[in-house]
Amino acid sequence: VADSDYVKAEGCAKRMGQQMMAIVCTRQGTQGKIYLSAEDYSDYAPDEEAIRQRIKALCKRTGLTVPRESVPMLDSFTCKTHLYGLNTWGDLFSPRQMFSLLTFLAAVRGTEGEMQMRNYNHDRMKAVITLLGAIVDRLADFGSALCVFNYTGGRGVVHTFGRQVLPMVWDFAETNPFNPDGASWISGIEDLPAGLRDADMPNEAVVQRGSAIELSYPEIFFDAVITDPPYYDNVSYSNLSDFFYVWLRRTIGQLYPEHFATELTPKKSEAIAEASRHDGRKDTARHVYESMMAQSFAEANRVLKPVGQMVVVYAHKTTLGWATLVDAMRRAGFTVMEAWPLDTEKTGRLLAQGVSALASSIFLVARKREGTLTGSYEDEIRSDLERIVRERVDSLWKMGITGADLVIAAVGA
Repeated sequence: VADSDYVKAEGCAKRMGQQMMAIVCTRQGTQGKIYLSAEDYSDYAPDEEAIRQRIKALCKRTGLTVPRESVPMLDSFTCKTHLYGLNTWGDLFSPRQMFSLLTFLAAVRGTEGEMQMRNYNHDRMKAVITLLGAIVDRLADFGSALCVFNYTGGRGVVHTFGRQVLPMVWDFAETNPFNPDGASWISGIEDLPAGLRDADMPNEAVVQRGSAIELSYPEIFFDAVITDPPYYDNVSYSNLSDFFYVWLRRTIGQLYPEHFATELTPKKSEAIAEASRHDGRKDTARHVYESMMAQSFAEANRVLKPVGQMVVVYAHKTTLGWATLVDAMRRAGFTVMEAWPLDTEKTGRLLAQGVSALASSIFLVARKREGTLTGSYEDEIRSDLERIVRERVDSLWKMGITGADLVIAAVGA
């Protein structure tokens, strides 16, 4: 048996390849799947060298490039593929997947000229290309070499982000982008209008991208602030978002130059306790995160009206995470008034298979604190804690909340 270090060394030396195992088929009008041995149908195995030549020709003709931007090599918790020699975002796709995505990308980019010929106004043209770019990203999510076969059915494959990490995958499923029953371009086009209908509402919104620690709004401006902050060091959002960013930058980057000016997503201003960004020093990373969270809540306090409410969505399973969050809110001038669990997760998600994973998020409701007085823990706080926890455990249990969710919901209360 080859040990892990040997396999990693072979991968980094570029001596690790791939071979087709089986072809999964369906018959129209019948249930079930048919599996064909790759050995019996070797003609169907892709000619990778020929595909690479076609990629080269496509890029030369269109000016597009294969994503050679680096995956986060310091963040081994979030991304493990570089340990096996898959060092760029382009390495996470087989040649056939890469050629397919670049072909769709080129077609989306080509629609701009076609819409100009049809006299589309600029805003409508921009909106259509943006939505098509989002479908390319969806296709990348369901069309990488990190997609495993979906044994429960569904669209045939589990998308790249079945969990909020990028693990190494040893057997992957390559979906046909033209198969209407699979996770394909066709299903993306069909799903998009349904998503737009769900988002159709009479109210208008102003969407801005900026820093939570420097809000561009005057004091006592908002009736409410609702935020879902990063959970300590749970998820490295900026690192993971680069998977999508490199494709979006190629499809719609020219439409939004202010948002796609950098090669990868900005990292320095992200509130996360990521030690790799501080020379491996966990204490420094934690201090930076806690400071940024406190600044963010202070800014929320500044722009909130005196009678306004702040709602913070949280789902960390450690008491340290909770202590950090509540302390940051306290220092920013807030008092937590309520805490309730809301079901926010799909029961069949990959993360929850065979483990005690949270199925709900806790919604903390806070108001601006009046005055600076603090209470006595022994005389006032502890008795309140015991009463509230007893009452909340009873009421949450009757609502059907059990396991890890019950514990965390009680902690939230």
